Amino acid sequence: MPSQSTIKQLPQAGVLTGNELVPLDQNGQTVQAKLSAIAGITGGINPQAFITPAPLPGGLTSDWNPPGLAAASILRVNSANTAFSLDGIQAPATGAKFLLLINANTAEADMTLISAAHSVSAAANQLLIQHSPPAGLAIGYQGGVWLYYDTVATKWIVLA
Repeated sequence: MPSQSTIKQLPQAGVLTGNELVPLDQNGQTVQAKLSAIAGITGGINPQAFITPAPLPGGLTSDWNPPGLAAASILRVNSANTAFSLDGIQAPATGAKFLLLINANTAEADMTLISAAHSVSAAANQLLIQHSPPAGLAIGYQGGVWLYYDTVATKWIVLA
């Protein structure tokens, strides 16, 4: 069985307020910005724009486009507590977009992101994961990962 890269479980937090500090790269320098300050950027983050779509089936989901995705900044994804994989999310209709993907399962069930090299999703919906093994990038339950839709690469880039 191929090895998996794993992102450790994130601590649970309360409701996002917009006052959270987020590291940003600005001309090679890392700076801290309030989440609310980047919410107004095209494709930026709105901490109040979250959705919890219907549970995904266990196994692989491709070209995922849950209702409300276009306006969402945060997706709380679950699969009724069974392991599941994603290899593509619907590309935004216009421009770049940031998206926080959270494994909202409440029991030990990983969400695995499959990189473009092993994806069956449409090219524009695929995920680019740096140094991803064929088995994908596993996100533990209650963990999360940032995605950025890059309009030049025309893919979702996993920011891990």
